[in-house]
Amino acid sequence: MSPPEAEAPKVVHDGANTVRISGDLTFETVPDAIDAVADRLSATRALTVDLAGVGRSDSAAVALLIEWYRLARRDGGSIRFVNMPFRMHEIARVSGVESVLSID
Repeated sequence: MSPPEAEAPKVVHDGANTVRISGDLTFETVPDAIDAVADRLSATRALTVDLAGVGRSDSAAVALLIEWYRLARRDGGSIRFVNMPFRMHEIARVSGVESVLSID
């Protein structure tokens, strides 16, 4: 039996400085989410990414957060992540990047 198909991530801009993500952030779906937040980063100096709606996630999700962090810092801005699912938070912790990412 094959695993269920991943739910494509949905990115909703909730005000000028908040983005809400729902769906799965996995190797299969991360490419669909990269640009949606990257575009918002160029429009604001401080962005909050709400991850409460994320279902399944894997190490690709953490790599995505690192990429968004890198883009924000490159442009002189900041990004923070809120409501990170437990599994994603554990991957960040074990990978040693939890202290780099602004996680609330």
